Amino acid sequence: MSKELLSHQFTAVADIHNVLRSKILGAFLNLKGLEIVKINKGRADKKALTTPKNKAFKPLKTTAQRYAEVFEALGYPVDFDNLYFLEKLELGTTMKSKLKWTSGSKAMGIAPFAAHEGKTYPEELMKKVIADLASNAGLNIYLFGGGSQESETLASWAKPYENVFNIAGNFDFKTELAIISNLDLMVSMDSGNGHLAAMYGVKVITICGQTHPYLGFAPYGQTEELQLLPDRERFPFLPTSVYGNTKGID
Repeated sequence: MSKELLSHQFTAVADIHNVLRSKILGAFLNLKGLEIVKINKGRADKKALTTPKNKAFKPLKTTAQRYAEVFEALGYPVDFDNLYFLEKLELGTTMKSKLKWTSGSKAMGIAPFAAHEGKTYPEELMKKVIADLASNAGLNIYLFGGGSQESETLASWAKPYENVFNIAGNFDFKTELAIISNLDLMVSMDSGNGHLAAMYGVKVITICGQTHPYLGFAPYGQTEELQLLPDRERFPFLPTSVYGNTKGID
């Protein structure tokens, strides 16, 4: 792959992944005289924020800021004083009709799953949330997920309600993005769908479990008030995991 890359005309590499694969590739390219700038993931600070003892509970740089530092070092500064969002994607008339998308109703997305259990709001409680929200006739609710199991689960959740729609497994990714970009609000776990919505300037309410926005993974351009967090007086060891993939404190 290094030979293939060298066939193109460039003089520097922005390594915004900084894992073993990119380090090896970067080493080969560096031997060819290319400047390599790697992201500083702040691993030590994240470990200090998730440790149960002598926890350093303070906000860390966001991942977007860490990306920006790499590009700035290469001479391409990023202006965070002016937020930039992607333009909404077009929803055709047929799609709007299928989703009962009207100008008189509000559109809310809910992405109730995450890759790890430690970041997922309990299913029975989420079903109650959806049932309560569905009682509002002026609100359409669109459920997002991935994989056949999540799609089946969301289909069963949507079935009792005329204004709840399962998007998972029913549309291609481009169509899902178009729907997300036109939402009035997205409710998401600490997971990818919230980040996708945030890119289009959609207001995102994030529900965190083991993780915490201070680790730097809050959706782009969202305020702290939109982050729903466990009570740290009751659960003082939180956060216990950077990605939600460790059990943390029993």
